[in-house]
Amino acid sequence: MKRRQWSSQEKLKIILEGLSGQIEISKLCQKYQIHQNQYYQWHDQFTEHFQKCVCVSAQTPSREVNGQPRRE
Repeated sequence: MKRRQWSSQEKLKIILEGLSGQIEISKLCQKYQIHQNQYYQWHDQFTEHFQKCVCVSAQTPSREVNGQPRRE
């Protein structure tokens, strides 16, 4: 049996749908025919990358002051 390839956009869509709380994770996995372990692996990867982005964003000084480009 050939393995399916999921694009990053597809994975993100599934993860966000799970995070919405509108559907149980078990039902979500049945809907997309994936194992719950796969969902949680993608979820953990998403969470890790999101945290890195937030940390980098918080550490990067803003180039704007009051919505205007900062003069240096």
